[in-house]
Amino acid sequence: MKKLLTLFWLGLLIFSLSPRAVFGQQPDGETLYLPVIFRNYDPYSAFYMVNAPFTTRFVESAVVWMGRVGEADNSTDVRVRYTDTELVVDFAAFDRRIWYNTNPSSGALEDWDAATLLLNTSVGAPDRPGSQSYRFVAQFKGLGNGEPLPAAYKAAYRGTGSGWQSQSVNFTVETGWRGDAINNNGDDRGWRITFRIPYASLGLSKPAEGSRWRMALISHDRDSQAGPPGTSFIWPLAAQRDEPSTWAVLRFGMPVYSPPQVRNLTSLLIREGENGAVVPDAAVGGTISNQCPGDSYHIWNVWGNRNYANENSALIQNQADVADWPCFSRYYLAFPLDRLPPGKVIRSARLVLHHWGGSGEICSDPDEKPACAHSSFIHVLSVPPGWQENTITWNNAPLPLENVAVLQVAPYNISQPGQSWPGMRREWDVSYALSKAYDQGAGWISFAVYSSDSAYHSGKYFSASETEEWNKVGRPTLIIEYGD
Repeated sequence: MKKLLTLFWLGLLIFSLSPRAVFGQQPDGETLYLPVIFRNYDPYSAFYMVNAPFTTRFVESAVVWMGRVGEADNSTDVRVRYTDTELVVDFAAFDRRIWYNTNPSSGALEDWDAATLLLNTSVGAPDRPGSQSYRFVAQFKGLGNGEPLPAAYKAAYRGTGSGWQSQSVNFTVETGWRGDAINNNGDDRGWRITFRIPYASLGLSKPAEGSRWRMALISHDRDSQAGPPGTSFIWPLAAQRDEPSTWAVLRFGMPVYSPPQVRNLTSLLIREGENGAVVPDAAVGGTISNQCPGDSYHIWNVWGNRNYANENSALIQNQADVADWPCFSRYYLAFPLDRLPPGKVIRSARLVLHHWGGSGEICSDPDEKPACAHSSFIHVLSVPPGWQENTITWNNAPLPLENVAVLQVAPYNISQPGQSWPGMRREWDVSYALSKAYDQGAGWISFAVYSSDSAYHSGKYFSASETEEWNKVGRPTLIIEYGD
């Protein structure tokens, strides 16, 4: 009855206006704007977002990325997590030349291999840096194991309302690297910078689960001693360092979807070849046919620009050792939503992939020997639709909009006794992402699948849309439950 009364009064208001006002034009020539009201309206729902898990474990971190692989460009994975006492943000950059300033006071820290972490401790961020806006910068420096980054190689700034001012804020930085040598012209593989920001340093206590801040990430590059500085990459792509209102949203904890009460429950299965559905997909990077190539020219000039749209399987792989990035692989896939009727509500949605193998040997104890396979924390992230299956590569693939689901996946191999195709069914609950896309009227929902692993031999093989007809059950599948 309340809903009917609301509609009645809204209708009465609209039709009490002049005909021109109903269609948006008032008699005096001014435009009239009527509100559009969405179910569960969230003014930040369209923002790029990272959902940070509450954990002390590196392997369980959320993961986002930016940049591209090239002789003079860096691709960077960033892991984010929070604990009882601090926010932890870890940058891992694939970099052919690692250079740092041996006299950091002589120039800007960002002019060398460095990372910038931007935070605003309120989700309502200003157009210019304010008192809740912070900028943390750390330049890379080769350190011994456990050695803290010297104060000269890091800096903190706080917003003044119009810009930034240097501020004494307690935070720690750890660095690491892999390659030939630092500050020379030999080929390296990359560097790592980890920020640890205590809440107490910001005058705060541990954020409550579900709290939201704003965040942006910048990876800086330098490829020679003489310079100039190389290309910097930022996440999210449209963010501006000095405009907190353009930064992404940082949520503390994973999103929780509360299913609505539903009448006339209906199930919809979307899979390549079922009812004419087309599900484009492609792995990018170190796919099964391009896994861990060692040729220097290939990894810096070819690896990031190759397309693997026609492969019948996909590899999902990542680890803590940045030296092995030519083995890393992400998987992109998209599902059409044209068979999902309008005017419904989403009860649930599940992404189903079939796991048939992976890196390393299946061991009863993963620590038994170095070649043992390890479990993976595999994340599903929403990404903008519109990418093309036949042209997507590591370097041009869309950046993640939001990490929406995670699943710990144990090792499995189809060749083991007693196993058979289509392999092990793995499911991610993507109800939150599907409901969000549906409420926004999207015709497609697009995902990237990637891991935040730390161990070697943690890669996992899954069947792709191109797998043969005899294995069609193993193709990526989206199962949606909806109703009235």
